[in-house]
Amino acid sequence: MRVLLRHLAEHKRYPFKARLAGEEGVVSVNFHITADGRLVGLALRSRSDFPRLDRVALTMFEQAFPLPRDLIVLAAGQPRELTLPVNFSLKNK
Repeated sequence: MRVLLRHLAEHKRYPFKARLAGEEGVVSVNFHITADGRLVGLALRSRSDFPRLDRVALTMFEQAFPLPRDLIVLAAGQPRELTLPVNFSLKNK
């Protein structure tokens, strides 16, 4: 799981306009991964108070898939449904 989280974090962007406006929040994203590492389902489970952050969280997942082969092997080629939080915090920047 840590490897997947690291891979997703590589695709995370905190929009400049959101930072400038002081927008912070947590977006929970539900997603389905096929056995071959493709993204087949993506939905917001819970939203931040800022549509811009919600959109960027979904984009992060869209850009991170399909998964690289080494991550598919680590997941044992099993389909999965997961929900993960995406935290946008100015304190961590």
